[in-house]
Amino acid sequence: IADLAPGGALELTEWGLDLEVDVPVVTLAGIASDGLIAGGLVFFDANLDGQVNGLEPSTVTDASGQYALPVSTDLFDTNSNGSLDPEEGALVVTGGIDIATGRPLEAPLRAPPHAQVITPLTSLVYEAWKQEPTKTFDELESLIETALGIDTALGARLNLLTVDPFRGVQQGDADALEAVKYGSKVQSAMGSIAALLS
Repeated sequence: IADLAPGGALELTEWGLDLEVDVPVVTLAGIASDGLIAGGLVFFDANLDGQVNGLEPSTVTDASGQYALPVSTDLFDTNSNGSLDPEEGALVVTGGIDIATGRPLEAPLRAPPHAQVITPLTSLVYEAWKQEPTKTFDELESLIETALGIDTALGARLNLLTVDPFRGVQQGDADALEAVKYGSKVQSAMGSIAALLS
């Protein structure tokens, strides 16, 4: 049985042996937010099937939607560049409770590994990247902002992969409030589609 500890140690306990081996890791940390998601399962989806399997690491968001997910670069950095790229997997959050509404998260949210937030808008960015992998994430964000009707000036001030709109709203940021509105529309549509497919 193998467990990856947060510090990067791989603990092996089998055949009566207790071994600890240092494993290089990168910690993917951020916030799961469609409203802050408490108790959501966050995992690195290396095979992009939307489920935790094999050695794919996972963790649970805390009461304020934050997570820290250690991921072995030995196992998942397949191009050996020292970081995790979108081709190597995605961040996914499932389950959990929106602490603002008390309602469960209706549909999984996704983001590329370098994202600092996982939101309905990062899900759109990631899905757009899967369709257009030659485009940069900045180009994809611009395309999505245009498609959603987000004002160009507002789009220039927001980075969909790093801005936590709900924290911004709590701090009185008007741009964040607009991002929440667009994210809510996207998540509502995603929930409806998930319900139709189930």
